[in-house]
Amino acid sequence: MEDLEILEDRIRQLDACAPDPPVGELAGATAKLIEARPTAGVFTLGDNSNEIGSASQYMSCYAKTWGGFLNRTRATIGNHDCMTSACAPYYAYFGAAAGPAGKGYYSYNLANNWHVIVLNSQGTEVGGTGAGSPQETWLRVHAHSYDWQFIPVAGSTFTDSGTQSTHD
Repeated sequence: MEDLEILEDRIRQLDACAPDPPVGELAGATAKLIEARPTAGVFTLGDNSNEIGSASQYMSCYAKTWGGFLNRTRATIGNHDCMTSACAPYYAYFGAAAGPAGKGYYSYNLANNWHVIVLNSQGTEVGGTGAGSPQETWLRVHAHSYDWQFIPVAGSTFTDSGTQSTHD
């Protein structure tokens, strides 16, 4: 990830297996953009296989377009990634690019001046996301350790007004 240019693969639950164009075509079109930028880092914002997050969906959908960029991808887990076997196919497919298996939250340095903290919005999968949870305790340590941070999280539960979000 030598280049600071980062392409984000989320165009409303980007799904290479979507039955209706243009959604299914977007994965291929955006993959061509990434291919043209061989030093660009790639990150995802959840729902990486879309629908149920099965191993076969990752292999037949994500792998066909975005799979060629796994060596420079950092993944964020989403609710659709956890609909099969407690997120196991997500962790198996992305490996180290998804952070420690079973957690879904991790951090990494980007270039010389950014620290990226990836959070897991699927609280039931990681012991909650509230005060005192393992993820919140971990975040307190990491959030104050760096000057410049970027924190991707899939499908936040609450809006800035404090009301519950209705998306899935």
